[in-house]
Formats: sequence, C-alpha cells, structure tokens
Amino acid sequence: MFVPGEAGFADAQTLYLLKNYGIMLVILIFAATSVPKRMAEKVMNYWRERKAGATLTLACKMVFVAVIFLISVAYLVDATYNPFLYFRF
Repeated sequence: MFVPGEAGFADAQTLYLLKNYGIMLVILIFAATSVPKRMAEKVMNYWRERKAGATLTLACKMVFVAVIFLISVAYLVDATYNPFLYFRF
C-alpha cells in the first residue's frame, strides 16, 4: 500500500484528494485524540462554577451538531457530479 508503483508514491489523483480533503483529514485526526474531550470538560467545569451550565451545555451541543451537519452537507455537495440513478430507464 505504501510502496511506490508505476505512478510514484503520490500521483495526480492522490494530490487532488489531499488538496480537497486535507483540512478535513487534519480535523478528524485531531478529533480522534482525547484533547477535544479534555477541552470540553474544562469549559463545562468553568460554566458549572458560574451556574450557567445546563442551558449553555445544550446550546453548545446544538451548535456543534449544526456545524458538523453543515460541513457534511458541504462536502456532499462538493462531491463529483452524480446524475439521477434512473435517468436512462
């Protein structure tokens, strides 16, 4: 898998995919670590001390889900052209 072949280690398609999905790859690598969980715990502890935890927690979760949804839709729309499946039938 990592041995260079006829096209070399990184051909044109590899560079194209890295250019389009490189930012998402970095974000997902970061999200796979325990750092986001620790950061969220620190923020939640801070807001619990301020007595504004429940409402803010719900709002943060809703914003997080909305952002992930919008990013997912943006990447789906940016994907290659897919004509209607039953167009020729």
